Amino acid sequence: MRRLPDWLAFAAVCVFVFLAAYRIELPGLYYDELAFVNAALGAPDNTFIYMRLGRLPFLVFPYMGALKAWGYYPIFHLFGVSALTIRLPAILLGAVTLLIFYQFMRAKLGAVWATIALWIMAVDPASIFPSRLDWGEEAMDFIPKIRPLDSDHSSFARVGGGAVLNFAPSSTLPPRDRGSYRVTPSEVGCAPKHVIRPGGS
Repeated sequence: MRRLPDWLAFAAVCVFVFLAAYRIELPGLYYDELAFVNAALGAPDNTFIYMRLGRLPFLVFPYMGALKAWGYYPIFHLFGVSALTIRLPAILLGAVTLLIFYQFMRAKLGAVWATIALWIMAVDPASIFPSRLDWGEEAMDFIPKIRPLDSDHSSFARVGGGAVLNFAPSSTLPPRDRGSYRVTPSEVGCAPKHVIRPGGS
């Protein structure tokens, strides 16, 4: 019985993956899903390449880095470009994010409430569709947005995850000297004051 919440959490994540991946080719691929593909293929031309570091794509747009493209490079190299190879990695990343969320919630609120919250998120269209269609880099932004739940960040520090999570959202932000667009940490979900905590605000 002690392991039941963990099995229920695993079942929730499996349901999430099934719902997000069902008939994965529909709807057809569109602009925002394909903007990083040229960079992920090694940027043979300058389509959707705003800045390079040498030959390495660095910015896809003035406001979006190429971190997603770097992650997809080996996937496209091994399996080619298709709706499956574009969408499934983002869905699996969303599933990992749900598991991380479950672990944080379990530590804060206990296994029962963590399992309930996880099931709600696993079947919520607001979780499913941004993972399936991954507008820009939505799926990559999920993990930094749940980071404030780990108030002391000790689990990230042990594996060096803090550096990764700090870099992930920064890859989507524009350079401050280009245009008037300015971003604060709270806009990417990194401000602890916006997190609801048990017994307080």
